Amino acid sequence: MTIPGINIYIASGILGEIGDINRFRTKEQLASYAGLVPRQDQSGKTDRKGHITKEGPSMLRYLLVISAHTVIKYSKKMKKKYLSLVRRIGKNRAIVAIARILAETIFTILKKNADFVDEIISLTEKKLRKMIE
Repeated sequence: MTIPGINIYIASGILGEIGDINRFRTKEQLASYAGLVPRQDQSGKTDRKGHITKEGPSMLRYLLVISAHTVIKYSKKMKKKYLSLVRRIGKNRAIVAIARILAETIFTILKKNADFVDEIISLTEKKLRKMIE
């Protein structure tokens, strides 16, 4: 819940969909499980990457995309990354890319038991107060 855009309900939904974080060895495996990686078609020397695979739980993808919309408003690093992606690939694809980065960040936070780098202390405290109420 130290990530802006993830409250108690979204956090419990994400944890419920992920389950035990130790079943994923890498952050890329979690992103693949969530279906946020590009579809890849290979034949001989031809390698084409397409839209996201949409494999795995759709609720997890939904929660990550909803959180991505909020995290770009509060985190300076994520907003900077989002704006650079928008110029190259457009708004919708950029949000999905931020959702993937968010999934990878969640993996790192859960594995290392750390806090989000751009944590806003007052926002986290507000979330905790509402959770207690």
